[in-house]
Amino acid sequence: MLSYSISLLAAHPEVQEWVAEEVHYVLQGQGTSETWEYSLFPRLKRCLTVMLETLRLYPSVGSIPKYTNDRAQSLNINGEVHIIPPKTLVFLNSFAMHKMPRYWGSDSLVWRPSRWILPSCPGTVSNGASLSSGIIFDKETLLEPKKGTFMPWSDGPRVCPGKKFAQVEFVAVLSTLLRNHRVRPVARDGEKEEDAQQRILDVVADSGIHFTLQMRHPTRVTVSWVSV
Repeated sequence: MLSYSISLLAAHPEVQEWVAEEVHYVLQGQGTSETWEYSLFPRLKRCLTVMLETLRLYPSVGSIPKYTNDRAQSLNINGEVHIIPPKTLVFLNSFAMHKMPRYWGSDSLVWRPSRWILPSCPGTVSNGASLSSGIIFDKETLLEPKKGTFMPWSDGPRVCPGKKFAQVEFVAVLSTLLRNHRVRPVARDGEKEEDAQQRILDVVADSGIHFTLQMRHPTRVTVSWVSV
């Protein structure tokens, strides 16, 4: 998952800057990552949106097996009721569910982490300060998807027990990386930067299931980290 996120960030420098704004605000005055308090991580919401948006479009497990319980279950699809017998194996298609415009908007196929942030209000916060003041970061809240529309860790009583650990680990790594660095695609001879970015997107899109979702040709792109 980190490889997908880093690749997508390399293709979207504007998203890196958007996330880095929050990182700089939350971590200002903090020492090295070894000294950070756990309480800092929930404040790094934009970092988490990178993970959530990447998992939305590129879930590690695209088909989740579930069983119906001891009673028949009814399913209403476009006004038509379907009956699923008891103890029936059902596979949830995350690839399709995570991309449905009904739930994710007309740009459901676009990687846009900001869709996960619900701003307090346009332009200003409650005390009249501008968005650039930094106060906006503490006012931002995360989108809660409609139940059953976002399931990269499954859902319900059998949700992945490592969900929270994975989120904290991802946020810690990404905030450490973007605190003082940016990732860029390494262009081929004569290749423009925008073409290198598109090449990354093409490689990411060319993915397949090999037990989990993986890029088929990851070595076709190279990225580098630069200090800022």
